[in-house]
This record gives sequence, structure tokens and C-alpha cells, in this order.
Amino acid sequence: MNRDTFMTYIDRFNRADLEGLRPFWAADVELRLPPGQIGGPARLMHGADEIIRSYRKSFEFIHERLRIDYLAIDGECIAAEMYTEFEAHRDHPGFSMRPLRKGDVFVMTNFVHYDLKDDLFWRIRVARFTQDATRCAPLTPSSVGRHMAPCFEPRRRSPSRRARSPSPRSRPRKRSSSG
Repeated sequence: MNRDTFMTYIDRFNRADLEGLRPFWAADVELRLPPGQIGGPARLMHGADEIIRSYRKSFEFIHERLRIDYLAIDGECIAAEMYTEFEAHRDHPGFSMRPLRKGDVFVMTNFVHYDLKDDLFWRIRVARFTQDATRCAPLTPSSVGRHMAPCFEPRRRSPSRRARSPSPRSRPRKRSSSG
């Protein structure tokens, strides 16, 4: 697979052309996604039908867009660093990373490895690198349910501590001037 073919795949994904993705997948394709932030196991999907069903359900709530920041391709695999943006066009309380409200935008960077068989994707593995929910409405116990609220409490910074003086080892040594 070359870069142009891969970018055609990404373009079809960004347009939510799920049936247009089938020609890129081997008959025994599998997609492995990491666990979500709100719990649950990693997800493993087998076959195009299961993958399409999962994305179709997700796309009822969100528009997912991919941007490739790094791409390496050889004859057997593809490695990509992918900026992924999820924009909610409906409330999505079941989004794996956190409940989303209409208009929320959740962003993450993922590392994705595509193993190729006969120039088709047969194993796709996703690993999360960073995530950013700053363009999402704040979560409250009523928006996620009382049983989940502690997961979403903003981390409180500890009171600022007085700056410590550097340890003797980290202090610069005075140079002696010899005469």
C-alpha cells in the first residue's frame, strides 16, 4: 500500500463512508481499540461487519475526523500518529472516554499500527497517547450519574509549596581562581 492509497482510506473514514472502507480490509480484519477512560475492557472487533456496525452506532452521536501527523509505510505494515477529533452532534452519554454533550469536541492523539496482508489491512491496533477535553462542557454528577462522578472530579492542585533550595549536589560549584 502506498501513501496515496492510505490517504484515500483516511478520506473515506473522515466522510463516514463506512462501506467505502471495506475494499481496504482483509476478510479476517480485526480492530483492537484501547480501554475507554470510564472503564471497560479493550475492544477487539473481528471482520468488516462488526467494525462497520460499531462505527455506524458511534456516528449516530459523533463525527470523527482523523489527521495524520506522522506516517511510515513498508511492505508489511503502516505506522501512523493520528490526531483524532470527536465532535458530538447529539448528546453521547456512552462515549468511551467521557460523556459528551452536543457541541463538545474531544481530541486525542493515537498511535495506530496497520498490519498488511496482500496489501490489505488485516490487523489494526490503536494506542492512545494524549487526550484533551478542554473543548467539552464540564462534567457534573448530574451529567454522568452519581456512581461515575468521582471519576471526573477535576484534579485539585496541591497548595503551592515554598520553593526548595537546590540540594548541595545540584548547586553550581564555585570555581577557584588560581593565580
